[in-house]
Amino acid sequence: MTKYRTTSTRQTGSTSRSEELSKDIRSALHSAQMTIETTGSDVRRKNYATAVRQFIAFCETEGLSFDNQQLLHWRQSLIDAGYKPNTINAKLAAIRTLLETAALVAHETDTILTLHTMARVKNVHKRRDLTKRWQTSRGYSIEEVHGILGSINANDAKDARLAAMVALAFGTGLRLSEIATLTVRETVLFEKNGLSVVLVKADKFKKSRSIPLPAWVRLHVQTWLDLAQITPMHEPDTPLMRAFDKSGKVRKVGVTPRALQKDLKSLHIEAHDTRRTFARLCKESGMNNDQIRQLLGHKSIVTTERYLNDLGLFVDDLPK
Repeated sequence: MTKYRTTSTRQTGSTSRSEELSKDIRSALHSAQMTIETTGSDVRRKNYATAVRQFIAFCETEGLSFDNQQLLHWRQSLIDAGYKPNTINAKLAAIRTLLETAALVAHETDTILTLHTMARVKNVHKRRDLTKRWQTSRGYSIEEVHGILGSINANDAKDARLAAMVALAFGTGLRLSEIATLTVRETVLFEKNGLSVVLVKADKFKKSRSIPLPAWVRLHVQTWLDLAQITPMHEPDTPLMRAFDKSGKVRKVGVTPRALQKDLKSLHIEAHDTRRTFARLCKESGMNNDQIRQLLGHKSIVTTERYLNDLGLFVDDLPK
């Protein structure tokens, strides 16, 4: 077992007290390391043991005391070495386990305090660089949307479901998670001011909203209902988007957002590009940003403005 060096205390009577703490922390860490290397799955033991040994080797190389500052230095060395945040955080998780396990078997109060303080070291937070995401996003024209829908030969239920989902995504700006949870009633049996609307009972912010259902979207949804043999008046509270069994028969259970995302990917369409397209079409029709925000279910107007501006849509560029 590697020898650890501890921070000297400032209390009087220092030499003997420091030796007591050093002995206590070495014993606790040795016991904790043995526990880590002999418990858990093979993968966990291997990864945690590797991280612990790396940290110990760093302490020896740097010759610094075993304390919170030393752990921060090690974390920074991993950042400087180019490790990805997820990898660094996995290593920090191993060290936290080491420290917390050691604190359980340590005897000295000062040792326990030192170990708990070190265990509170924060993860490395990866800064989300949205620049590339926004630059590579695209907005489709209404002609392109209809072209995509026209390319789907909706002669069977599977293709009809795909067309209905694509039409809803582009024509209402719904998130895939919202489309996946729609019922028949919420899609085709609601009206507002004499217009067909889609009702979202609870979006990601736990709020409800209604979105106009364009006639061309309603047409694709109806085709899906017909081919899937779903009768709105008889089964209004069943899922709109349904799964298929192995024989291709429509089941009465819903689908997951991941399944819908996979369907979109088959058409080389990114899920959020459908919402950006919807925002663009709303802007071109004369809606203001706050109206679009409400339809999209955004919490902040800033998000809506980013959707529009990063697609090159500015007020001066819009048709009068």
